[in-house]
Amino acid sequence: MRTSLEKEGRAAATTRPKTKTTQSVSEAYRFGVIVRGGVVGKRELVTDWPDVFEDYLACNEDGEGTACTGTGEAYLSMFTYGEYFTKHYKEKGTNAQYPGEVRGHFLHMDFDCKDNPANAIAEAQEVLRRCEASHRASLDKVIACFSGNKGAHIYFPLPSCAVPSEDFGKICRAVVGKLAEGCETVDLKIYDHARIFRLPNTQHPESGKLKVPYLASEFVELDPAVILNTDETRDVGINILDDAGEWLAPFWKAAVNGLKKSQVERSTSTTFLLPPGVGLSAAAWDLISNGAPEGERNDRLFKLACELLKLRCPDSVIIDFMNKANEKSGLPDSEVKGIIKSAMQRAKDSRVPVLLLDVCKSHKAFFEIAVDVLIGTDTLEQKEWAELEAWYSQNSLPFQSIHDSSKITEEEVQELAREALEQWKREATRAATKAHKDDRGALMERLQAIDQAGTLPVLYKKIHLAPPQGPPIFNNGPLKGSFGVIIGGDGIGKGFIILDLVTGYARGEAMHIKSIGAKLGKRLRCCYVSYEEDASDLKTRMDRVCSDKVDYAALEESGWLHFVPLPKEGLFRQAGGYGGEKTPTRTLKRLERAMIEDKLDLVIIDPVASAGGLDDENSNAEVGAFVTNLRSMAKRTGCTILLVHHTSKEGSHKLDAAAGRGASALKGGARWILNLAQDKDGEETSPFIQGRITKNTHGAGCSFFLERRADGVVAEVTATEREERRNNLADIQFACFGKYVPQLVEFVKDNPHYEITWGGINNGQGPYMNDLLEHLSLKDKRDALKVYRLAIQTDALKETPRNGRQGKCLAIP
Repeated sequence: MRTSLEKEGRAAATTRPKTKTTQSVSEAYRFGVIVRGGVVGKRELVTDWPDVFEDYLACNEDGEGTACTGTGEAYLSMFTYGEYFTKHYKEKGTNAQYPGEVRGHFLHMDFDCKDNPANAIAEAQEVLRRCEASHRASLDKVIACFSGNKGAHIYFPLPSCAVPSEDFGKICRAVVGKLAEGCETVDLKIYDHARIFRLPNTQHPESGKLKVPYLASEFVELDPAVILNTDETRDVGINILDDAGEWLAPFWKAAVNGLKKSQVERSTSTTFLLPPGVGLSAAAWDLISNGAPEGERNDRLFKLACELLKLRCPDSVIIDFMNKANEKSGLPDSEVKGIIKSAMQRAKDSRVPVLLLDVCKSHKAFFEIAVDVLIGTDTLEQKEWAELEAWYSQNSLPFQSIHDSSKITEEEVQELAREALEQWKREATRAATKAHKDDRGALMERLQAIDQAGTLPVLYKKIHLAPPQGPPIFNNGPLKGSFGVIIGGDGIGKGFIILDLVTGYARGEAMHIKSIGAKLGKRLRCCYVSYEEDASDLKTRMDRVCSDKVDYAALEESGWLHFVPLPKEGLFRQAGGYGGEKTPTRTLKRLERAMIEDKLDLVIIDPVASAGGLDDENSNAEVGAFVTNLRSMAKRTGCTILLVHHTSKEGSHKLDAAAGRGASALKGGARWILNLAQDKDGEETSPFIQGRITKNTHGAGCSFFLERRADGVVAEVTATEREERRNNLADIQFACFGKYVPQLVEFVKDNPHYEITWGGINNGQGPYMNDLLEHLSLKDKRDALKVYRLAIQTDALKETPRNGRQGKCLAIP
C-alpha cells in the first residue's frame, strides 16, 4: 500500500503513451468539475482531473491538510474537457450543456441491483474475468469498487485511440454494451457528457457506506458478501502504465465505425423515427422531401413542428425531422431552432391537462403504480386524504404524456411514473386547502371507476422472478424492514438485555449475548425509545454494560447509537373520546423522519403499554390498527421495529408467543417474537433467565440461557455453565440454611394441626407464619422458603395432598 502519490507517479498513472501528440491532448483535456457534498451541490471547476481522482483514490489530504475521503459525499465529472470549457464554465457555472468535444481517462461501468446488490457485484466480477480471459486485460491495472449501495463500479483505462469527440459518451456506451453483453444489471444511461460520478472512498447518500476501491485482480477473488460488508477507506496503490488500456482499442474503433455507419443510415432515412402507427400528413412529407420556397418556409416549418408535437414525438425526433425538412429550404439553423421553440411554447399553452384518472385509464401499468403509491401512503392522516383529493381534482400531473412514447421502454415508463407520482404527492400535500371532507371517499370512487373501466391490476405475480430473501439483521433475528416483539415479565432484566444488544449491533460485535447478538462486522444504526427510563437511568445502565471496554459515547457521537428517553407523548393519540380513532402523534412522525434521515436499521420501543396510547390493550381491533401502522412504517422505511411487551400474570413463566398480555393481534402481527422468562425451577431468586425465539417467519427459532449478575448486567451462559452454577448455588444455600432443616421437621411434628404450604409461606398469609419464623429464628419468609426447599430435596420432609383442599402441604415421610 502506498501512502501518497508522487506527481511523477500520478502523471504515469493517468496519461496515455507519451508521444508528443497524445501527451499534448492529455494535458489539454484535464479540466472537469467536482461536487463536494450532496449531488445537487455546486459544481466547482477542476483544473487537474487526474490529480483530484488520485487524491481520493489514495486517501490523500488537500492543500489545507483535510482528508479528501472517509466522510461525506464527493463527485467528479466522468469526462474531461479542453481549454475552451473554462469559458463555458465562467458563463454557466456548470458542465451541463457543454457543446464541445470531451475526453475521458477511464471507461466507467456501473452495475446496479436494488433488490440484491450481490447480483450486481457478481456480474461485475464476471465481466472482469471475461475481459482477462478473452481479451488479455491486466486486472492489476483496473480499479473496481463496491458502490456503497446497489452494486459495483469499474474503471478501465482507455486506449490511446480514444481521442476527444463530441460523441465520446456514445462511444463509451457502445463499448460498455459490448463488454457487458448479456448482463442485466449494467447501467447504459450514464454516459451523457455532464455526468458526475461518485469518487472512491466517499459515502453513498442513502446507505451511508463508503465506495470502497480494490484492484480488480483482488476484487474478482472476493465473495460478494464480503465486499458488501466492507465499509472502510482503502488506498489501492495502483500504477497504471501507458499501455494499460490498449486491449480496448479494437472495441473502441469498432464503436466509432458503428456510430459513423448509423449516422449515415440516419441521414438517408427518417421513417424509422416515428412511433409505430403514427403517420405524418401529405403536406408534411412534401416539405421533408422537397423543402419550401421563400415566403413559405417559416410558416410550413412551424406547422410541421406543431404536427410533430401533437403526435407526441420526442424532442430528438422533432429536431431530426426539422433539420431534414430544412435541408432543401435553406433557413439558418438559428431560425429553425427558434421555430421549434415557438411551436413548443404554443403546444404548452394549448395543452389539455392530463389528470391522474385519464392517465390511469390509458395506461394499465401506470394505474397499478398509482394504486400502490396512493393507497400505500400510510403517513397521510384522514383529513389529508380529503385535502389531497381537493387538490387532485384541480391540477394535472407534472408528468405529461411520456407514457405513450415508443422511444421509452416499459421499465422506464414505470420508473418515470413513480418519480412523477411521488413529486405530485408532495406538491399536492403542500398545496392542499384545509377543507375537511370524508376520509378517502372521493378518491376511492375514482379508483373504483377505473376498475369498472376494465383496467383492473394484474392479480397474479410470478414468484420465481422475485428477488431472494435477505439475511437477518442480527444472529437469529428478523429481516430488514420487519416487525417484531420482545416479551418478558416485570423485573426480569429486559432493559439491561436491550442495552447490551443495541450496543453490540452499533459496534458490529456482540457484547455479552451471542445467540441474538450482532453479526461480526455487521453494524446497525440503532435507536432505543424508552418510556420507562430517563437519561440518567440509561447512562447508569450503559456504564455497567460497557464498563471501560466500549466507548458508547463515540457510538452516539458518530450516529450509530441513539436514545429517546421518556418521550413526552405516545406514538398515537385518540380522537373523539374513549375508543376513538388513533392518529399519529408528532413523536411518531419525528421518529419516522429520523428512520429515513439518519438511515436507522433498528428501532426498539419500550414498552407497548406506554407507547401505544391504547384505551384497551385487550381489543384486537385497536391493537391491530396500532400494529398495522408500525408494520407499514417498518416496510416503508426499511427500518426494523421491535416492541417490548409485558407478560400476563399467567404467562410470566411461559416461553410461548401467547405469554404476552392483552390482544392476540400484537403477537399475530409480529414476524419475530422473543420470549424471556425467569428460569426458576422452584427458586424465586434464581439469577438465570431463559430466552427463546418462539416465532420467526423467515428463519429458525433458538433457545439460550442468560445469567443476571450482581450489578444487573445480563450475560449469556451455556447449559453446562448454568447447571454448574445452579449446583454451586445449591451447595451455598445448603451450607447457609441446612442447619434449619431439623428445626422445620421438629415444627411439623409438633404442630400436626397446621397444613404448611409453599404458597402460605410465600404470601405470608399462613396462620402458622409467626410461630414458624420464631421457631426457625428467621425474619425473612424468603429464607423460610429456602429451608422448605432444602427439606424436600434432602427427603427430610415430603409434600402430601391437603385434606379436602387443593395443593400440597409438608408431612413427615
